[in-house]
Amino acid sequence: MLFATPDLMLIDHLRNVDTIVAAGGHIPDAWQRIRSRYERVESFTADSAIARLTSVITTDIDEPDDLELGTLIQHARNAAMLGTPVGADVQGSYQNHVYAATHSALAAAYGTVAVENYDAMAKRYDKAADTFTKAWRLSHGNALDPAQIVAEPKAVQQAWLEVPALALEVDAALALLATAARLAGHEVKGNAEHLVTLAAETAWMRLVHVDAAWNTNARGGRWGAILDRKDTKLRAARLSKWEPFDDKPQLMKPVTFALSN
Repeated sequence: MLFATPDLMLIDHLRNVDTIVAAGGHIPDAWQRIRSRYERVESFTADSAIARLTSVITTDIDEPDDLELGTLIQHARNAAMLGTPVGADVQGSYQNHVYAATHSALAAAYGTVAVENYDAMAKRYDKAADTFTKAWRLSHGNALDPAQIVAEPKAVQQAWLEVPALALEVDAALALLATAARLAGHEVKGNAEHLVTLAAETAWMRLVHVDAAWNTNARGGRWGAILDRKDTKLRAARLSKWEPFDDKPQLMKPVTFALSN
């Protein structure tokens, strides 16, 4: 995330972890405790601080000791400043520190399960990819048009019809895989050069091929185009060995031009 502020980095982390958990991943207890404490701090507003102090004065509740009362008064005073220019500056500095520290602690706690969750998302991706591959191969890829497919056996016709929806399932599984990789500390950009190496084992890694496959409008989408290349298999990369294409040595020779005199 380019030029991300501490609050956006924290929000992005929380959203990504929630996405992985919803897909079957898990989080350590330490991570959840940090989040719970953070959410408690976030819920503490100017109104709640002032209301608590007012309650101490006006009701017969347990009387706080001097230290607790002093802390409560300071909280209420700080809260009352939030609407002022000075208060806004103080709040911004304070919040940035809290957001950055919270994000760092959450990332460290999540790191204990990051690889395990990536592996779980990889299995999910591989299952979707295998299902698509079988349907793609069975329906002969892009070799048959609708007029020809009606002459094929029912199983082939069914596979042909299912291909577009199955391609979308692979897209969704790849999105989870990329999120899990990012949470594990890897920079995964949303471009073809990064995502195709995360999603496929292939020997044809040339930029012109990657872009052509990734942006195709053919029936099987990018996944059909990738499978149509030689020696290619849709398979999630092992995280410890993953290397994005744009970090690899360039396989295409540079073109040079001679300048005329």
